[in-house]
Amino acid sequence: MNRTALALTMLQILKSRSLVKKSELAELLETNPRNIIELKRELETAGYDIETVSGKNGGYRLRDEGLLTTPDLTP
Repeated sequence: MNRTALALTMLQILKSRSLVKKSELAELLETNPRNIIELKRELETAGYDIETVSGKNGGYRLRDEGLLTTPDLTP
């Protein structure tokens, strides 16, 4: 899977769950956990707000207010 596809899949996973560990994301995306950090950075650059929760039960969480809105294209 290319990086764009990985980033979009990661976004879908984060949107469908409340909190996901980095190791779990790496397993689901079939990639190295170090790549998750880069994918997170790319999604944040694109305007998505991804919160990092520290600790034993931590992980990544997509903050809804960070989602990009779709413009209304009707006149």
